[in-house]
Amino acid sequence: MGFKNNKFTDEHIGKSSQQQINFYKELIRQILLQMNALEMKAVCFLCGHYPLFDWAADVVEKFNANCNETKACDLIVEGMVEKARSLIQQAK
Repeated sequence: MGFKNNKFTDEHIGKSSQQQINFYKELIRQILLQMNALEMKAVCFLCGHYPLFDWAADVVEKFNANCNETKACDLIVEGMVEKARSLIQQAK
């Protein structure tokens, strides 16, 4: 696609690879907390590609273990409709 490799270095982004992962996880956690504050019953994340859904799954699992009012799921293309339906049924 013509992307410049130097735009994807830790130096250009300003965070190490692990810091970028931690930032992504914290961003998802904050979104879930805000959705809970807005009294959403169900939140579904559609993660674009591997490894994002693995990192999202970790945050979603911890959130669900600590929150009863809002339930979250991370969706990947395969099986996403079934997961979304199940989450919505649980929220009713």
